[in-house]
Amino acid sequence: MTFNCDAETATLAREMAAKQLDVESQALLIERLERDGHDMLEQRLKLAKDRSDLARQKAQLARLPRDNVHSGERRKLERIDVDEVAYISGDGSSLRCRVINMSAQGAAIELPTKRYVSSTFKLMLAKDRILRSCRLVWSSGDRIGLLFEDHL
Repeated sequence: MTFNCDAETATLAREMAAKQLDVESQALLIERLERDGHDMLEQRLKLAKDRSDLARQKAQLARLPRDNVHSGERRKLERIDVDEVAYISGDGSSLRCRVINMSAQGAAIELPTKRYVSSTFKLMLAKDRILRSCRLVWSSGDRIGLLFEDHL
């Protein structure tokens, strides 16, 4: 039996090169995984710090006086507390109410009882008898918020 040394050597050289390539590929893969793992660890640490910062900010917000916190406030102008008798009218009827607060753009009023109010109506303050066109913005129980459609 004769052996072809050149063919066997070439085959052996190819097998060794493939194994060497596999070792190098594995080393590169391990290095990449370690780097990615380090990056993930850094991201987790940053996320934990961000959560801690957020919790601290929430705690600080909770310690503020409640009257300084206006969640979801959309008013452009500050409203002034008032306690004035007024009348709302619409759909052929009139109802006595009380103005709680007011700005140049709108007001909050309290009705004698919880009831349906049309989406548009008129408001008249008892003291000055000026009739204002209004649009209903919100309602909660016996209180409603309105926007003056005819800004003064």
